[in-house]
Parts: sequence; structure tokens; C-alpha cells
Amino acid sequence: MSDKEVISKIDFSDSNFNMLKQGKKTTVRLDEEEFSLGEALLVKVASKDVIRAEITEVRKLRFGDLGLSDAVADGFNSVSELRKELEKCYQKPINDYDVVNVVRFNLIE
Repeated sequence: MSDKEVISKIDFSDSNFNMLKQGKKTTVRLDEEEFSLGEALLVKVASKDVIRAEITEVRKLRFGDLGLSDAVADGFNSVSELRKELEKCYQKPINDYDVVNVVRFNLIE
């Protein structure tokens, strides 16, 4: 299989998956997995619903370097709201030194 055929799969909770239709353009993930540019499947964990997307950018940075625009693009009103959601999803505290991936995508209709 060539690199062009690799398709990323990104799991979302119900609430985060529902935000995709409301303009969510990115997802912030702890630096525990790799993401490739190109086609991706965005998967609602509970029901296995799938939305196709294209990953257009992956930025790696420390959580403390995220700005308000990063939080808003991810569907949140503030960085602290984003931190609370990540702590809920990963079930552990997130500090400013934790490395995250900001994965930007466009939905494919």
C-alpha cells in the first residue's frame, strides 16, 4: 500500500461529532497518534456514523501555545473550555506543556 492510500481515522464523541455539521474545522488531539494529510474518516464512536474529510494541515505545538482561534475552530468558546473537553476525553489533566496536534480538515460532501 502506498502512502497515498493511507486513510486516517479520527474518532469523535457524540457531542464533538455533532459539532462537525456546525462548522467545526479542526480537532485538537494529544500527541499520541500520527495524522497524515489527505483523506480521513471522521467516526462517531457510539453509532459508527462516518463523515469523509480531507486533512489539510497538522500542527504540533504545546497546549499552552494554543490561542482562542484554535479553540473556536475546534468548536469551543475558549481555550479553557477546550482543555476541559480534552481532560474529559483523555481522562487526565492537560497542562500547558503537553504536546498536541491541531488537525485541520475540510468535510467532503
